[in-house]
Amino acid sequence: AASHGVRLAPGTWFGVDGALEGRLRLPFTQPPRVVTEAVERIAEARILGPYGARPPQPITPAL
Repeated sequence: AASHGVRLAPGTWFGVDGALEGRLRLPFTQPPRVVTEAVERIAEARILGPYGARPPQPITPAL
C-alpha cells in the first residue's frame, strides 16, 4: 500500500502473541473522505501489487 500513498501498521503490533496476524489496523480518526480514499487505495494495491500504475501521493486531510 505504501507505493499507493498509504502507510499501514501490521495488526500484530496491536495484538498479543500474534492475535491479529494477517490483519490491518486502520485509524478512523481521519475525516471520512480520507478513510474512504485510503481504503480504495488499499484495494487498488491489493489488485495491482506494489508496482501498480498509481504514483504515491499522500492523502491530505481537509482542514
